[in-house]
Amino acid sequence: MIVGVGAANVYSHLARDLYYNKQVETVSKVRKTYYGALLAHEAVELMRASLRNAEQNLKNVRLMRAQGIISEYDELRATVGVDNLRPAVIQSETQYSLALDGLRNVIGDGTKQELFLSDSLAMNVVDDTLVANAEQQVLISNPGIRAIDRQVDLNKAMIFAERSSYLPTLAAFGSYSYSGITDQFSNFALKDFNKNITVGLSLSLNLFQGLQTYAKVEQAQLEQRKTEEQRTGLERMLVMGVRAEVGNLKQAKKRVEVQEKTVETAERGYKIVTTRFLANAATQLEVNDAQIMLNQAKLNRMQAIFDYQVALASLDYLLGRIPNNLTDIDE
Repeated sequence: MIVGVGAANVYSHLARDLYYNKQVETVSKVRKTYYGALLAHEAVELMRASLRNAEQNLKNVRLMRAQGIISEYDELRATVGVDNLRPAVIQSETQYSLALDGLRNVIGDGTKQELFLSDSLAMNVVDDTLVANAEQQVLISNPGIRAIDRQVDLNKAMIFAERSSYLPTLAAFGSYSYSGITDQFSNFALKDFNKNITVGLSLSLNLFQGLQTYAKVEQAQLEQRKTEEQRTGLERMLVMGVRAEVGNLKQAKKRVEVQEKTVETAERGYKIVTTRFLANAATQLEVNDAQIMLNQAKLNRMQAIFDYQVALASLDYLLGRIPNNLTDIDE
C-alpha cells in the first residue's frame, strides 16, 4: 500500500512533466511557423517595393529616352527589369499565402478567415547568461530529463514492491458475536444472549515460489538499468543539441550584424548609381546591378534574423523554457 501511494504520487508528477513538455513543444512549433510567415511577409513587401522602384526608374528612363539623353538599349533593360520582377512578386505572394495556411494549421484555426500579421521580423536577443549556462541548465530544466527521473523513481518502487514478496506476512484478525436462543419468543430476554470474542494473529512465510520472486526482482532491476541508460543517452543528445543551437545563435547574430552594414552600403550604392544615371553618368545596367545587390542584401539580413529566431525557439524547447510574453498559457 505504501509503495502504491508513492507510485501514484510519482505518476502524478510524471503526467505533469509530460504535459508541460507538450506545452513547450507546441509553443516552439508555433513560434517557428510564425517566424516563417513573418519572413514570407517581409519578402513580399521587399519584392513589391523593388517593383515600385523599378517602375519609377522605368518612367524616368522613358522620359530621358524621349529627350534623347539615353539609348533605346537602356530603356529595354529597364523594361526587362520590371517584367522580371512581376513574376517574383507573384511567387512571393504565393509563398506568403502558403505560410499563412501553415500557421493556421499549427494553431488549429479552421475558420478560413484572413490573417494579418502585425509584427515584423526583428531580433529578440537572448540574455548572454542563458546562452553561457545552457549546457548545465538543460540537464536540470528539460522536461524529458525530469520525466525519465520520475520513471527511475517508479522503477525503484517496483523493485521494492517485488522484493516485499520475500518478507513474511503478519495478519491480525478478530471477531465479536452476540447470539441467543429460546423456545419461547415472548420470554426472550437479554440474559438469553451469549457473547463470543475471537482474536488472533496469522503469520505466513513464502519458503519457495519457484524462483518467481527472484525473476520479478531481476526484471525490475533490468528495467531500472534500462531507464538509467536512456537517461544517459538523452543527456548526451541534449548537450549536443544545445551546443548546436548555441552555435546557430552566435552564427546568426554575427550574420545579422554583417548584413546590417551590407544593407547600408547597398542602399548608399543604389542611391549613388541612380543619381549618376539621372545625370547621364551611369548606365541602366549599373542601376539594375545595384538594385539586385540591394535586394539580395536585404534578403540575407531577413534570413539571418529568421535563423536566429528559429535557433532561439529550438534552444528554449531544449531548456523547457517558455518566454515571459507567452506565460499566459493555462496551466
